[in-house]
Amino acid sequence: MKTHRKFIPRMSDEPQTWIRIRANRLKLRDEFNVDGDELLRSLSDKAVFTLHEEKRIRAITDPTMRFDELFHILFNKNPQKYFDVVLEALDHIGRQDAVIFLQGGRNTSDSPCDAQFVLLILLLDFPKVG
Repeated sequence: MKTHRKFIPRMSDEPQTWIRIRANRLKLRDEFNVDGDELLRSLSDKAVFTLHEEKRIRAITDPTMRFDELFHILFNKNPQKYFDVVLEALDHIGRQDAVIFLQGGRNTSDSPCDAQFVLLILLLDFPKVG
């Protein structure tokens, strides 16, 4: 019998960003096989998306594109407010493995390619000068 443990947000003074989730979005989809529809339901229940945003996501028929749109919209939201809500939603749908992974329980830089990707994401998040 699978036991469900209560999600406990990590206590940190560091500001939250989407960098870790953004860098690992494809792993969540392709390796962890997170069900985007379940995640959407859970996030919608937690009022992360407006009704318009939810309808926009649900209107996409291809599951992969729907998953990508969910995160595209999510990444435009304030991570200070919603980062832990995403972890709670993953926990709610029984994906504690993904929560542990995103909290750093497993190294995301398993290869130099992964490390380069994280660096690229960091660079893309910097404001453009000039």
